[in-house]
Amino acid sequence: MASSRTGMKPFVTKYHGKTQLTSTEFMDVFRKYDKDGNGYIEARELDPFLQELFEARYHGLAKDKVREMRELILERYDKNFDGRLEINELAQILPTEQNFLLNFHRESKLSSVEFMKIWNHYDVYREGYLEKKHLRGFFKDLMTVNNPHISPQRIEEYVNAALESFDKNKDGEIELSEMAKLLPVEENFLAKFQIRQNLSRDEFEKIWYHYDQDHNGSIGGAELDALIRDLYIKNNKEPPDMKTISDQRDMIMKFVDRDGDDAVQKEELGMFFSVAQSRRVQDIKVDVEGREAERKAEKEADRKEQERKPDDSGSSDGNAGCCWLL
Repeated sequence: MASSRTGMKPFVTKYHGKTQLTSTEFMDVFRKYDKDGNGYIEARELDPFLQELFEARYHGLAKDKVREMRELILERYDKNFDGRLEINELAQILPTEQNFLLNFHRESKLSSVEFMKIWNHYDVYREGYLEKKHLRGFFKDLMTVNNPHISPQRIEEYVNAALESFDKNKDGEIELSEMAKLLPVEENFLAKFQIRQNLSRDEFEKIWYHYDQDHNGSIGGAELDALIRDLYIKNNKEPPDMKTISDQRDMIMKFVDRDGDDAVQKEELGMFFSVAQSRRVQDIKVDVEGREAERKAEKEADRKEQERKPDDSGSSDGNAGCCWLL
């Protein structure tokens, strides 16, 4: 964004208690004070913005102080001296986060993990859709990667065009499967693997390291969402919605997450794939309650075994029951 490129700190370090505004929140602020919708905050529109800003921080300012502050801000941030603030100029005043999509800007396609990171960044509550205000934040980030001076009107045009093209049910929202048409996502990484047949250890390692992108020894968050999305597409030939991903995630966690860390360890993923050889992934909803009862019984048996052999903690038998891959 403008402030990050110039190295300047934002003029305001907090806005309504927030140390960083998301792009969606930033666009909400801009639209609120751009009363006439011309893509600029005019000097007369700047006064109520400053009044609210300093009301939140200093319980208000006298009118003459507001005018003084307005002149100071225009002098410092109005780079083209037109007596008004453009969107990139306002970005230097408010504590706005760095453009999230800059992390993914390159010529090659996104991996499915990167795609899910982007989606989760804007769909904070995992609702499965982006409303128009979230789309404004998304397109602001997307378009300013190459054009930092893009106008709010242009952003609005992209939002409306995206809704016109991809919002098939005309509900004013874009769903996860529809967003995949907006971003260049690589071919399904799992397409080349026969997961339900003889998956070799080498193939399993390739899958593991593709999705464990932060190399922390577990697959969680957007990594796990991406794995589930790719598995679903492989089996169903179409992308899932967010509810399906969340449901599948919950099911997998109940089935294999023995340590309760809400992430999949390598051993746990291997166990899941070994079961998937004989069943379609989406059919493993089986007997989750039975699996939990089995897990409790296993823990109880382990406890009794440890009581009988208190000094045998180094035994290699601890891997009994692990999947065939490991």
